[in-house]
Amino acid sequence: MKTKITIVMFCTLLASNALADFKHAIQPNRGNGLLDCLNIDLTLTNPNGPMDKPQLQKIVDSSTCEGYILGVTHAIVGDKNGVGIDGVNPPPVCPRSGVTLGQIKDIIKNYLYAHPESRDKNSSRLILAALLEAFPCSNTPAPPSTPGPTK
Repeated sequence: MKTKITIVMFCTLLASNALADFKHAIQPNRGNGLLDCLNIDLTLTNPNGPMDKPQLQKIVDSSTCEGYILGVTHAIVGDKNGVGIDGVNPPPVCPRSGVTLGQIKDIIKNYLYAHPESRDKNSSRLILAALLEAFPCSNTPAPPSTPGPTK
């Protein structure tokens, strides 16, 4: 038993040291950081060999971004019983069944490109605005359009 505990502790220490080098270089909590992580190129630099540290860092950053988007989206959409995150009111967003994470990422990315003036704002609000525009519920009014530059 002591041997198993020692091995588990050693493996945990080894893994934590290996991952300590990777920091979340991209911060998806603002629109600019969210757009940066949505634009990460995950093309393998050496497809036939081991990944290098910059490639692994891109994977960590991309995974952080996807986790953030999933968490915010789940908080907005609520559960499958038509109840929002507060447990009482219906969700403000009604995505169709079968919508994928890839589609949601594309919707958010397109929204951020269409509204560069908003990229300094909190990204959870930007995700909400993008999803409201793409998947409005019949009981939710459409979001107001952002006025363009005056001529």
